[in-house]
Amino acid sequence: MIVKAPPILFFTGTDTDVGKTYVASLTAKLLAGYGMKIGVYKPVASGCDYRNGELVSEDALGLWQSAGRPESLERVCPQRFAAPLAPPSAAALENRIVDKDELIEGAKWWYGRCSLLIVEGAGGLFSPLADRFSNADLAYALRATLVLVAENRLGVIHQVVATTLAAKHFADGEGLNLAGIILNQAMSRSDASAETNLTEIRKYCHVPLLGSLPYGSDASPIEQWLRKAC
Repeated sequence: MIVKAPPILFFTGTDTDVGKTYVASLTAKLLAGYGMKIGVYKPVASGCDYRNGELVSEDALGLWQSAGRPESLERVCPQRFAAPLAPPSAAALENRIVDKDELIEGAKWWYGRCSLLIVEGAGGLFSPLADRFSNADLAYALRATLVLVAENRLGVIHQVVATTLAAKHFADGEGLNLAGIILNQAMSRSDASAETNLTEIRKYCHVPLLGSLPYGSDASPIEQWLRKAC
């Protein structure tokens, strides 16, 4: 029996440490609060910590808890590595590899078990998840809808414009399905550009801006979009 894929929201970033987990977790909590059956998936994680002899991804744990602990944490993040490096490099230090097929099959396991699947990538959109296989490749394989998270700081204009252009021309011009951009203030202190970045990005980028989250914000800046989209 063929199980139909649920809608998939794939949260990716312009860089690492821009707040993907924070934004994805807020989204999962909101949608679960609407009564939706949410699945969450972190295809691979590095920089994991040992707890009771098991490697645990803090990002995956946060997603899982925000969604109401659906299924098991093992299903949320099946491939985990200790070193804080790109996943293929972290895996190599353990004489292992990141299983490319499992990256895809791990997402498909959720089909039929949720009404919407939230995926959080690792690093930026074109950061490697496995050998010659990036977040962009996984999003393309899953036919996912991308949400691009960018840190609201000096330099973000270039990062957003460059990433969205690359997404548009991915796969020989077929492109990725990019729903929009969320600017996130990841640090408690911001620089002066935070006041003008949103306006400037609109001049150079025609991808919708879904919201701008101040440091420590709740989900209210993106709730209106979520209600329309989901």
